[in-house]
Amino acid sequence: MTLLLAVFTATAWAQYQYIERSWDGSMVVETTKSTSSYFGLNGNNSNEEVTMDEGQDYVVTADATYKRLIAPSGTAANLILCDGTTLNAQITINKGCKLNIYCQSRRLSTRKHAKQPSCAYR
Repeated sequence: MTLLLAVFTATAWAQYQYIERSWDGSMVVETTKSTSSYFGLNGNNSNEEVTMDEGQDYVVTADATYKRLIAPSGTAANLILCDGTTLNAQITINKGCKLNIYCQSRRLSTRKHAKQPSCAYR
């Protein structure tokens, strides 16, 4: 029983914080949120396609390469880029889908060799 508990504790999900930005009619408002229930994206998976599920959080926990991320019709999914990570993937957003993309910090870089970007997308 003790061994099982130790294994469970070692594999418990990490909690990731991210910044949600919204418009209140006069200014951008930032709210820090967190997720502990997510699908982790990482590694070189250049032949893999990931179809995103309704309401699911997808967290880029380390540099990741995927053939394609697909947000099917009628879904709302969240993509969270952790600080210092880069996601290389074709992202297909079908009609009627909502894909929210969040970062952990305020800085976002689209430059390939940006100096210490918080997170990057290409």
